[in-house]
Amino acid sequence: MSIACRIRFPSEFPDGEKNYKFNDSYTVRQAIQEISSEYKVFPNLFGLCHEGGDWLSPDARLSTFNLTIKTVLEFKKTYFLSVTTCFNSQANYRDRMLCLPLLEPVSQWYQYIGRKFLVPEASMSEYELAIEGKWDDLLTDSLSTIKGCEQKKLIFKSTRPKRAFDPREFVIYHELREKELKGTLDSDSSQVSDSSDISLDAPASQLLLQFPKLSGYITKLNKKKKWDRFFCIVLNQHMIFYNNQSDEKPTQIISLTKYEAAKLPPDPKKKISFAIEFTCGEDKILTKAENAQWHTLWYDAIKSTIEDATLAGGSSSSSSSSSSAAPSNEASENLVFGIPLEDLMARHPGLEVPPIVTTCIDYIDERALQVEGIFRLSGSATLIEKYKNLYNSGEDVDFSNESDPHAVSGLLKLWFRELPDPVLTWERYPRFLTAERIKNSNLRLRYFKHLIKSLPSWNQNLLGVLVTFLVKVNRFNAVNKMPIHNLATVFGPNILKKKGANMFEMVEDTPQINNIVGLLITNEEYFFRGGSLPPESEQEEDNIVAARSLYDYVPDNGTADDMTLKKNDIVNIIYQGPAEGWWVGEVDDKFGRFPGSYVQVLTPDQWVKVKRKLKFKAEMIQLRRQYADEQQTIAKLNEEIEKQRAIRLTVDQKFSLLKQKYLNTQTRLNHLFSAPPLAPLPDKLELYAKHLGDWVASQTAITELRTELLAHFSSLDEQLTGLYDPKDKKKKVDKKVEKTVLDIQQALHNTRTVMEAEHNTRAFASDTERSTIIELLDFIRFINFCKTN
Repeated sequence: MSIACRIRFPSEFPDGEKNYKFNDSYTVRQAIQEISSEYKVFPNLFGLCHEGGDWLSPDARLSTFNLTIKTVLEFKKTYFLSVTTCFNSQANYRDRMLCLPLLEPVSQWYQYIGRKFLVPEASMSEYELAIEGKWDDLLTDSLSTIKGCEQKKLIFKSTRPKRAFDPREFVIYHELREKELKGTLDSDSSQVSDSSDISLDAPASQLLLQFPKLSGYITKLNKKKKWDRFFCIVLNQHMIFYNNQSDEKPTQIISLTKYEAAKLPPDPKKKISFAIEFTCGEDKILTKAENAQWHTLWYDAIKSTIEDATLAGGSSSSSSSSSSAAPSNEASENLVFGIPLEDLMARHPGLEVPPIVTTCIDYIDERALQVEGIFRLSGSATLIEKYKNLYNSGEDVDFSNESDPHAVSGLLKLWFRELPDPVLTWERYPRFLTAERIKNSNLRLRYFKHLIKSLPSWNQNLLGVLVTFLVKVNRFNAVNKMPIHNLATVFGPNILKKKGANMFEMVEDTPQINNIVGLLITNEEYFFRGGSLPPESEQEEDNIVAARSLYDYVPDNGTADDMTLKKNDIVNIIYQGPAEGWWVGEVDDKFGRFPGSYVQVLTPDQWVKVKRKLKFKAEMIQLRRQYADEQQTIAKLNEEIEKQRAIRLTVDQKFSLLKQKYLNTQTRLNHLFSAPPLAPLPDKLELYAKHLGDWVASQTAITELRTELLAHFSSLDEQLTGLYDPKDKKKKVDKKVEKTVLDIQQALHNTRTVMEAEHNTRAFASDTERSTIIELLDFIRFINFCKTN
């Protein structure tokens, strides 16, 4: 059994409406996952609701809603961007752009909102959430229960303000935010890209949408030595002062690049606390914050802004007449962060990637591959800023004594993030997103490789080094907890992003960006090391939109992206634009654009027939390639054979020369040994060697017998000594016996001495003589061998 219904999609999806059939046992969540998988979006960011009605509970079964083929369900985002205002106990206002879920209970988001507005955890219980205009209706349930809440401004307010809560002080953002999200905002009313774009006529509401570093109320000393309270925004190296948050025009703009900021200690006599003084020569501006927490927040925001401006080349000198001065030639030559990759590589000819990338990667490779959360966890901001300043000042940076690997990984991410043009370039951003949406995996990978090859050479090298290293990091994911998804999440926004994207676009494109980086890591061998494509299944073959060219097309003065078509060419469609517009496709492994009016999209039945022909054509192409490869191999083998023949010819020539010399030597030896004096010499030497060998053998027997005799002599000497011992006074011996014993011992001693001397002399003489004779015999045998051969 199945349930049929019609699904309506948001305007940014390629399909407006589409019929679906689901298993009747499916829950709403399973249906959402199936639809999300088809369009490659995160299922937890989308939901289903009745046409203009209520949301369907994710855990409910589809069978409980009585759905028919005529039923229309809307596939909508379950989150929205809201400009939320915090109204604290000091009656101060601050705005933040928040991404909130429609289906989650509001209570789960209190902590998130509180952190965004820097509300201490101890004070969180004092805050409530309401919708602008309905101050007493607190939000406690999910936001989806309140119709149109995504078009309202939210108020995060303290339950015990010290002064009256006046709703009229809030600025209505609805129309402005809708234009911002739709991209129809006037260029001079919302975009504040740098200091020169800030207009004195810009309302506070517009600047708050530019994500300022800090906004809130601060008190400033006027010329009459009185304190005035202003709503202030720190944005793009400026402090912009308004009388209140709803003002259309600021009262003053201070360029922070001109000033130095300092915290002042409390002055009990003047009753001044939490003061911050700005100085520019003799010009001084004195401000004070509402409390100690805001004192720290204001000072940190201002100080970091001044330091960033100085690092980027701004001037804080009193003689400067502009908000930011151009960096000196020496400083610009040393900059490593925030400069184009091409300019940086021009300083390092012969290198494939900048030295900072190599140094950071080498450090992590050697010491941090198994560190948990590498690249995901933040390092010391102070250390990162220190190393950044060292690099930008042209100094050599050494990480050998660095113990914080997260600081090094954070520095590498910061360098990628601050590239003026990302690694995958602004220009190719939409093409990479289009490639990620291709359903056929092999076509998707081939188009990705085409896009990578179209990058500038420096970008290709850098991307290859980075992705290859991330593959290595992923091998240790069991230890460092950094699988491919985590790595893609960390590096995706740093190497691929849309120029001028707002918060809504960034949130919406994040899943695709992460998929793209994950695809690069997964298929690193194919993209960067010449690996082959995986085999394609029959199901994958059907996931192709194909078209037949109706005419020949040759681009007139076209760009490198234009593609030539011949009539009846089969084109794999990558991007299908308007009928009269430009399309993008592939023909014979070549990608490019062509007019959509020159082709006709094939029906499924036509595609089946064409697919067979294409298979046959592909097989023929493969056979031709194999034949060409074999011919090339045969040519190489023939070339090798010719080389071996040349080597053999040279060897044969040298052998003939040696053989001739050998024959000449043999003739001379034959003549020499045929003379009467030398002719009988070998035979006599052989006979002498034989007799000498017999003599040596007899000498060996004599030596063994002599050894035995000497042993007997020693034994007899000991016995005779026992008969007569001159030291033994008690033993009386006959004089005759004594004389006889002494004579015998003397005779034994003389015989032993003679036998040993004779043996040593004969042994040395016989060994020397025999070795000499053997050497001479060997030489004569060699000569005989030469004579007979």
